[in-house]
Amino acid sequence: MKNPRFLKVFTPVTVMCLFFLLAIIPAGLLLPPEWGRENGPIENAQVLIIILTCIAAVTASRCDVGSTATKQLMGYSVPILIIIALRELSWGRVFYPNGTDGFLPLKALWYGKYVYPIIGITLLFILAIMVFKRLYKEIVHWAKNGRFPIVEVVILVVSLIAADFAEHRSHSILGNRQTLFEELFELTMYFSLLSLYVNLGFNKVFQPNHRDNVPNGEQASNIRLL
Repeated sequence: MKNPRFLKVFTPVTVMCLFFLLAIIPAGLLLPPEWGRENGPIENAQVLIIILTCIAAVTASRCDVGSTATKQLMGYSVPILIIIALRELSWGRVFYPNGTDGFLPLKALWYGKYVYPIIGITLLFILAIMVFKRLYKEIVHWAKNGRFPIVEVVILVVSLIAADFAEHRSHSILGNRQTLFEELFELTMYFSLLSLYVNLGFNKVFQPNHRDNVPNGEQASNIRLL
């Protein structure tokens, strides 16, 4: 019988993802609305989780799990994760308050004009590496033959859609808690991304090159993460 492509695996990080998802509504109703502002506790927690994801990616790129191409993909994803973290920090604007409970615009900062060109060059460099080393073939191979943790995938997609809804279509429903709910959903989304990196980077069960190494009945029980 063909092995399943999506596995229900409950690792410690998976359980934390579920906890974050279930806690969003009570947290959104109980926490102060200002916690959802720029440079607030929720946004800073997002940055911390992205940094942990970077550490997971670097570690996975150096461990013995997965093919050489998979480990290279993990490593080359780190600059993209750093860009995501910088975006959450408003490209560093949060370190330049304007004195009126806000932050200076990017164009007013000494490095502001360099931000987008550097991001563009970085992304082009990664794209060139992907083409030159043919790493895109590994992505296709993963899409065709890899396994994926279904819980994290569902939480990531649901959180992404919910965060977009909270940001653009929920003001009449959530009022001054709109931004808080948006940031809470983004926090859950980033935690599910961290969990994906842990599962895909450190667990042989999810590697395309190890598809037949674990019997069906032992797939979940043989998982040891964190």
